[in-house]
Amino acid sequence: MDFGIHLEPKPKDVVTFKGLGVPVEILSNIRFPIATPIQRKVIPKMLKQEDVIAVSRTGSGKTYSYVIPILMKLLEKKSEKNIYTRAKAIVIVPTYELATQVAEVFEELSRKGVHPAVFSGMNTVAHSFNYLVVGHFEVAICTPGRLEHLLNEIVSADKHKPIFLKVEEKNTKKEVSITNEQLFEKIAKPDIVVIDEMDRIFEDKSLSLSLERIIEHLKESSPQYALFSATHNKGNTQIRTLLDRKNMELVEIFGGVSDHLEEGRLTINNLLLQENAKLPMLLSLLKRPEHRKVLVFVSTCKRCIVLSEALRRLGIRHGVLSSAESEESRDIVLKEFKKGEANLLLSTDVGCRGLDIRGVTTMIEYDYSANRSTSVHRVGRMNRGKSEKAVLFSFIRKSDIPTYLAFLNHIHSERPRDSTRVTRICFRQSECGCGDGHRTCSYLGLGNVPRDFYANSEEPARGALDSEDAGYSGSYEKYARTNPPEKIEDHWVVTSIDPKEVQLHRYFGKDANAMIGQVRRYKSRYNPMTSAYLTENSGKTSEKRRRKEKREIVRVDLDKFKDQMFIPYENIKSATFNGVTEKPVDKTQEIKERVRRLRKPSGQLFTEWKKDNRERLAKGHLLKRGPSSEEEKTEKTKRSEGATRSVKKVLELRQKREKEAENRKFNKKKRPAGGRFGE
Repeated sequence: MDFGIHLEPKPKDVVTFKGLGVPVEILSNIRFPIATPIQRKVIPKMLKQEDVIAVSRTGSGKTYSYVIPILMKLLEKKSEKNIYTRAKAIVIVPTYELATQVAEVFEELSRKGVHPAVFSGMNTVAHSFNYLVVGHFEVAICTPGRLEHLLNEIVSADKHKPIFLKVEEKNTKKEVSITNEQLFEKIAKPDIVVIDEMDRIFEDKSLSLSLERIIEHLKESSPQYALFSATHNKGNTQIRTLLDRKNMELVEIFGGVSDHLEEGRLTINNLLLQENAKLPMLLSLLKRPEHRKVLVFVSTCKRCIVLSEALRRLGIRHGVLSSAESEESRDIVLKEFKKGEANLLLSTDVGCRGLDIRGVTTMIEYDYSANRSTSVHRVGRMNRGKSEKAVLFSFIRKSDIPTYLAFLNHIHSERPRDSTRVTRICFRQSECGCGDGHRTCSYLGLGNVPRDFYANSEEPARGALDSEDAGYSGSYEKYARTNPPEKIEDHWVVTSIDPKEVQLHRYFGKDANAMIGQVRRYKSRYNPMTSAYLTENSGKTSEKRRRKEKREIVRVDLDKFKDQMFIPYENIKSATFNGVTEKPVDKTQEIKERVRRLRKPSGQLFTEWKKDNRERLAKGHLLKRGPSSEEEKTEKTKRSEGATRSVKKVLELRQKREKEAENRKFNKKKRPAGGRFGE
């Protein structure tokens, strides 16, 4: 019987990559079939060419969310690549490590069918020019500073001189030319622009200025924008204003650090420590057997270098990841730590964003972060796998307490995925909110450290750490000045903490707080004003005083100063003769003037590079080795500057050497019994 009611079935949410329409060529390279919530929402929108801002916790699969749609669009329009091929997608990331990781994801999902170009500050500018001119790429992964530099140089360089070069096509080389306009179109006319870790870019003033200039160059092509972050503030309209896209949709997936705390996969120990106790505490924690794979975060490169030297003196094997290290060193250290060949990694905040490192059991914040977003991203380097558990130790000084309170408020404000569950997170310092003495809750309170825990490590730490280096403490003070603490607001979950009332942290035992309370309440019985005490100890104190005075008395023979030929051995230019101490010369203005004179205007660097590499471009040696001395000797005739040269003789010489090498290998082989290679 028909009652005139028609009910349409509610469409089911697509949870698999196959249901999202991912083709087989990409689907076969994905290691897991189920898509994460952020991937289910972002992939369809990017395929519809919609601008989107995606916010999701660290480790939720944001990289796959934009790599898969880009590869799907490249599969739709397959074409042969050459030096004129335009980059269809540009991915902007803040660090070299993240750029390398994203490039590996592209190669993994395309089965090495897509080789993206990586332009970052770790490579030389000449190398970036090389790859930009002769590279065949459809995806460019760039850091903001290097991309801005390339665009400015191309726009400002001499446009009337094209670049002549020889390229190989179908096993033959032919002469071609490329102009500055074609180079600009190659890198600045994308269909889609992805900005990953956008909050980190906007936190750094230099990176944000570079991004603004890049967007000015890209406005002519009007590409699709996709922005990704883990700590984006909804009220921040800066990026929408900059892109002139006020209607960009915000896709947000709830949850974050609080999810790991609720599930018991993450434990955070916030420890109140002074500066001189940090290294002994670090050494004591490294001795614990449960800390198998440890990641240590330090604030500045200088402190990272000094701390690394101290650990080296103590014989502790470790790796260093900072902007002061070379490209090769950073690659090797990161690969060893990911594979488990190195169990300890010292890193600045270069390594706190986007890196996918599995199996980290312990993270130590040697220097507390400057803001809450950096804290969230540091914690995001742990719990990358579903079954992983990790522990965080944060060394917090008194000046770091405002930032610590901001981090607590961030965790408290995170909306859980399941709104019906009862929270296990406890923010109270003394009384437990769950009423069980912090036995079952996730305790985030601040606690002291008993000196007995790190007393055995104080002497080795004092001998290994070069505390006289002014850069070690000075760099941290400068870092604190340039990154002021966040302002405490009244609506935060915890608004104030008195360091004097902070108790011992529960990590060090249950009965420790009771013992400390007894020590604080203890009152001494002796009265120094009583005559009995004075008579008993007067002899001892006077004897100690005499010994101390005897040690402090230093007798100096003043007669030697009467000799005019005497010069103190400490310093030939001593104040004994000069009478006036030399003041240190301030060379700041001299250095600034030298930098100003050496700085080149935009476009001059690219013009000089074209002039210096004209012959190599003409020979086709740009991304390969240069010509050998033997090849140079065969060229007897000199050509005019800028003229192209034939590579026929070069190819003949190479073929000849290859044949000679094959003959040598053949003659070295031993003849088998029976004379297979018979006479």
